[in-house]
Amino acid sequence: MSKELKGRAMRSGTGGKFAVERVAARIGVAALRIALGAVFIWFGWPKLFAGLSPAEPLVVMTTEKLTFGLVTGDMARITVAVLELAVGISLIIGWLPRATVVVLLAHMAGTVAPLVLFPDLTWSAVGVGTMEGQYILKNVVIVAGALVLLGHAPRRGDEQRGEAPQTITQYHSSVWPEREKSYASR
Repeated sequence: MSKELKGRAMRSGTGGKFAVERVAARIGVAALRIALGAVFIWFGWPKLFAGLSPAEPLVVMTTEKLTFGLVTGDMARITVAVLELAVGISLIIGWLPRATVVVLLAHMAGTVAPLVLFPDLTWSAVGVGTMEGQYILKNVVIVAGALVLLGHAPRRGDEQRGEAPQTITQYHSSVWPEREKSYASR
C-alpha cells in the first residue's frame, strides 16, 4: 500500500483496512460455512442415484470395508449420500454448528481411508495421487475450513461465562467499540 493510501486509511479510522477487508472480516466465516455446505450437497446429491456419482464405486467399497461388510451396495451409497446432504444442509442453515463440524470431521476421516485401504486405486506413484487419490486429497482444504468453523462456532453459555466472542464482528465490537461506531456511520 502506498504511503498516501495508508495515511488516508489510517486517518479514516479503519486501521489500514480497506472496505473489502472489513467486509471479509464481517462475512468470511459465514461465507466459508455456506460454501462448504454447498460442496457437501453438490457431492452428496448424486450419490442418492445409482450410477450418477463418479465416486460411487470407491464410496461403496470403502463403506463396506469400514463397516466390516455390515453396510453394503446401495445402502452404503445412500447412507453416505444422506450423511453428506445432512452435513451440507446443516452447514448452510447453521443448525447445530459444533456437532455438524464434528460429524464433518469424522466423515473426512472415512474419506481418506481409501488412501490406505486401496492404494492401487488412489496412488499412481509414491506421493502422486491418481484421479481418485486427488479427489480425496483435496479434502485437506475441507478439513482446514471445518477447523476454522469449529473455532468460530458459538458455545452454549459463552455469554454467561464472559468468554471470548466467537465471531470477528463480536471481537472487533468488544475490543474497538469506537471503531464499530465509525463503521456503522458509513
